[in-house]
Amino acid sequence: MSPIVRYETRRDASHVVRRLPGVSARSQRGVVLFIALIVLVAMTLAGIALVRSVDTANVISGNLAFKQGMAPEADTAVEAAIVALSGPPPTLPAISPNLDDSTQNYWATKQADDSRGVPLQLVAASAGWPFEAYSSTTKNTTRYMIDRLCRTGTVIPTEDDCSLASEDEKGGSQKDNKTGAESVPIYRITVRVDGPHNTQTYTQSFVSVAP
Repeated sequence: MSPIVRYETRRDASHVVRRLPGVSARSQRGVVLFIALIVLVAMTLAGIALVRSVDTANVISGNLAFKQGMAPEADTAVEAAIVALSGPPPTLPAISPNLDDSTQNYWATKQADDSRGVPLQLVAASAGWPFEAYSSTTKNTTRYMIDRLCRTGTVIPTEDDCSLASEDEKGGSQKDNKTGAESVPIYRITVRVDGPHNTQTYTQSFVSVAP
C-alpha cells in the first residue's frame, strides 16, 4: 500500500511541497549533522596519519644522510688499521701477528661475532676503546678492531687453521708453484662509527698483508 502524500501550497512560493508522513525538516537536519561529524572525524584521522608519515620519512632520510656522512671516516679507520698491520710509524709498536695486542685492537684469532658478522667486542665497545677517533665537525666517533681469521694463534698459518690468501713473487702471472710464492692469513678489519641522533654504522674489510 503506497504511503499517503500530503500536498500543500506555500504562499511565498509557486511550487508544491511534497512531504512524507512522519518525516520532519528538523529530523533531516539531524541526519546531515551526524554525517558531517563522521566525515570530520575521518578527515582528522587522515590528517594525523599524513603528518606522522611525513615525520617518519624525514627521520629516515635524516638518518640515511648521517650514515652516508660516516663513510669517509670509516675509510680512514680502515687505512689506519692497514698501516698498523703492514708497518706502523715509529711512534707505534709493531703488531706481532701471533700475539693478541689489545692496545692496538688486534687479536691473533677470529673473535666471536653476532648474526651480522660483527665482533661482539666491538659491538660492546664504549668510551676508552684503544683506537677512538672523535670528529668535532661531524660529531662522529670511530672505533675499529682487527682479528686474524685463524682458530689458534699459530706461528705458521696453515689451511687447516686459517683462512689464507695466495701471495706471489712480483713479476709473474701464475699463482701456483712459483719461487717465493707463499700463503698469508686474511685479516678482518671491522669499523664502527657512532654519530648524532643514535645513528650507527659498521663496515668490514678483509685484507692480506705479507710479512
